[in-house]
Parts: sequence; C-alpha cells; structure tokens
Amino acid sequence: MMPFSGRCPMRQYLPSKPNPVGLKKIVLAAPDGLVWIFLIYTGADTVPVEDKQLYGLEGAVVKHLVGTIPAAKVTHLFTDIYFTGLAILNYLVSRNVYLTGRPY
Repeated sequence: MMPFSGRCPMRQYLPSKPNPVGLKKIVLAAPDGLVWIFLIYTGADTVPVEDKQLYGLEGAVVKHLVGTIPAAKVTHLFTDIYFTGLAILNYLVSRNVYLTGRPY
C-alpha cells in the first residue's frame, strides 16, 4: 500500500494496514528486493476481462506480471495464498515458471 490521501479514483481503504488510505500496488521483485515490474490496482479494469474469466483476478494479475519474464529460462515464483490457484499454475508451467505458494 502506497500512502496517498489526495483525490484519486483508484484510492483504496484497508483499515488493517499501518497507512490505511492509499494506492494498492502489486510488485514482482527479485530475491534481493529489486523491483522488476509493478501494477497499481485500479479496480475491475486492472487486468483484461478474458484473463479474469480464465484465471480469476489474482491469476490474471500474476499472468500480467510474469509476462515480462523470458520463457526460455526456468524461474521460481514465490507468492502468498491470494495469488495461488490451479488455473494459473498450468499457465505458469507452460512458461517455465514454477510457483511456490500456500494453496489454502
């Protein structure tokens, strides 16, 4: 969550966060913390509708973020429970990306 209290249609409110008002961002980063790509959550139109129908919102976000990773190299991706699902796992394996996450 990026703190932001100005006027913005993408602003989110998460009362459990230290800074509850701001912009929700989803980040793909290297193990050393280097940010490769990030996505600002803008609501229902954050990802394409067809990807949302196939993979769900969380899977569509993962598909968007790993699109920048070359498919020729084997990559290991670590996620939390929200971004783990069977539909997106099949897509990731086809791109040589292996996911470690907690299913439920």
